[in-house]
Order: sequence, then C-alpha cells, then structure tokens
Amino acid sequence: IYPQARRYSGNLSTHRVLGLATSHSGLTILAEILSRKGHDVKIYDERIAPVPLKNLLDSDMVGISIQTMDALQGYRIAAAVKKHGIPVTIGGVHASLNPSEALEHADFVVRNEGEDTFPELIDEISKPNPDYSEILGLSYHKGSEQVHNPARPFIKDLDTVPFANFRLIDGWERVLLNPFNFLIYFTQ
Repeated sequence: IYPQARRYSGNLSTHRVLGLATSHSGLTILAEILSRKGHDVKIYDERIAPVPLKNLLDSDMVGISIQTMDALQGYRIAAAVKKHGIPVTIGGVHASLNPSEALEHADFVVRNEGEDTFPELIDEISKPNPDYSEILGLSYHKGSEQVHNPARPFIKDLDTVPFANFRLIDGWERVLLNPFNFLIYFTQ
C-alpha cells in the first residue's frame, strides 16, 4: 500500500499532472519479484484509488511503504489491519530513517532497499519456526524488545532487478484510459 496523507484526491493528486498518473516504482518492483516467486500480490495506491479495508482482510501479509508526509496515514492503515490479526510490514524512506518509530506500528520494518529483504521475510514467515535474525535490513520484535538486524548492502547491479509491474496496482486500468498514460505504460 502507498498511503496518501490527503487520501484519494483524483486528478488533484500530487502525482497526477494534466491527467498523467505516476506511481512510485518501489512496490511495483517488489510485487513483480513476489509474483515471479508464485505469490498473489495486489498493490493499492491511494493517489490512484482508495484502499478498501475489506479487500485486505484475507491477506497473509500487508506491506505499507511510507514517506514522512504519509506516515500517519500509513500508521492508521497498519492499525486497522492489525486489529484483524494480519501481520504488517512497513518500509519506505520514513521507515528506513525511523525504524524504531515505524516498528511501534508494525510487526516488521524493511529498511532501505527491500528487493532482497522483503522476499526473504516472506519466505521465513511461512516456516513453522521462523528465525528473522539472519535477514539483513530487517527490524522486528523479539518479545518486548526491538531488534534491528545489520543493514543490507545496496544493490550494485540494477539489471538484476525486474521492471516495475504497474498492472498490479488496483485501479490501474482506469489510469490507462488517458492517452498520455497509455502511451507511456502500454508496454508494461
């Protein structure tokens, strides 16, 4: 989920200019990585469409990417999801800079680039006795203590990262109705 501080704002969104819609590529890359590993993934971007809580309730995990301006909205979404017993992972710039704060609202925090860390977390969480201690770039709870594993080195070869899959964003088909958007994204 990409939260937005002002929630859904249609064409007045900061990421819609003259009908051209853009979305961050981070979650669309992570979603493509997880899809290739056989996981069912859906992205919600509040700049494009509202996040329907009822659609999240059958999730095995909900990930939220926050920037500072959207952190409070991200924390509100995390609280609503956690009430239903669904594990929440928070990542993004704000969480990377403030992992202790983000961990107050989530089960896990993925710091910095999540292209390797998040899939490793997904693999580990499905095990009968998960051990998160070896996952670089991960923060988590161990009892009442916060644990911040060592940072993961940044990706050196970007050719190892798949292209963003914008089609995994809920409501993306409406974005493509605009001819400008279609010409930019039709090859996706």
